This record gives sequence, structure tokens and C-alpha cells, in this order.
Amino acid sequence: MSSNVEELRNTKRRQAKHSIDSQPSLAMQNLLDSLTLDGGLGKESNTDSRFFKHASSEKMAYHIASDIFSFTVSVFLAYLASHLIRIAFFPWLPSIRPETIVHSYPIMFGLPMVLVILASRQKGHYSRFKGFWEELGEFLQIGITMAGLTIAYLFFIKSDFSRLWLTSTWAFVFALVPLSRWATKQYLIKKGRWTTPTIVVGSGPNALDSAVAIESNVLMGFEVI
Repeated sequence: MSSNVEELRNTKRRQAKHSIDSQPSLAMQNLLDSLTLDGGLGKESNTDSRFFKHASSEKMAYHIASDIFSFTVSVFLAYLASHLIRIAFFPWLPSIRPETIVHSYPIMFGLPMVLVILASRQKGHYSRFKGFWEELGEFLQIGITMAGLTIAYLFFIKSDFSRLWLTSTWAFVFALVPLSRWATKQYLIKKGRWTTPTIVVGSGPNALDSAVAIESNVLMGFEVI
């Protein structure tokens, strides 16, 4: 059954390619026909849909895990950095006790991290394909907003927190999270789990230019077939 489905799919693909070359106006109709066939191909399409849904969930899980790891590393790196900066430039400031990390983490970093992840998910950073600079700009907007809200809340409740530690943490977050997301995409690309097969419907120079533009940025995750 699977071989028959694959053979039928290849036949429809060749027919669609011929239609695009000879009669561009029929290209969309051929594509619609291939999606509305009855029988085995319809079942295979449902399987493909489940596959792509699973692949999207896998990408999201990798990216969320990457963000959590980056946030956690940023907190501890900022703790060390603020300690060294205090010794070198501000020796009169009180030192940060290790137990402060445990007590301060939920409010200062835990909740903001969750909100950043939720906002990033809403923006489609984990499931949609975006250019690096576009995603970076949106992430910086989210991060700056969350950092500002965190600082405002801590001032409002008159919490005794280390401003140097908090500032250093967000500086590391703005640097490490985009890098970790880029590294995650590179890992998924290497494992063949990032790109999605894409069909360009059209003919002539316009279709060629569209295909080149789609594949020009590997991180966008599209592969023209």
C-alpha cells in the first residue's frame, strides 16, 4: 500500500511539474487534485500531517529547553561576574550570599523566564520560520519589557536585591539566548529535523526567484522540492 501511495504521489508530482512548465494556469488545480485524492493517499496525507505536527512539537521542545538552559547559565555567570566586578570596582558593596540565589531566583529570574518563554511562543519563535534578525529584534523587545517589569516590581515591594547581579543576568540573557537558539537550529539542521519540504507553484523567472529567495536563508527552514 505504501509503495502504491508513493508511486501515485510521484506521478502527481510529475504531472504538476509538466503543468507548471506548459500551462501555468493549471498548476494550482493539479496541486488541489493531489490533496483531494480518495483512498490510500488521503490516509497517507493524514500520516504526513501527524508527522509534521510531531516535528513542530520536537522543534519547540528543543528551543524551550535551550532557553531554560541559557537563562539558568546566565544567572550563575552573572553571579560570578557581579562578584568579580564588586571586588574590583565596588568593594564597599555587600557581597551576595550563595543562599540568596535560592531565595531570589523565583521572583527575580524564574517568573520572568517563564513569561519570556510564553511570549516567545506567542510570537512563533518556536514553531514558525523567521529570519535571525527579525527573531532577535522581537526577543530583545520581549526581554527588555520583562526586565523592566521585574525591576519595577522589585522596587515596588522594596526588595533588597543586587542591582549589579540583576543587570548582569539580563546582559548575559540577551547574549546567550539568541546564541543558544542559533546553536539549536544548527543542531536540528545537522540532524535533518529542521527543514520542511516546500513546493513553489508558478513558472518562469518569478518561480525561480521565489525558490532562490526561500532557500537563501537556511535558518528559515524551507527546502524547495
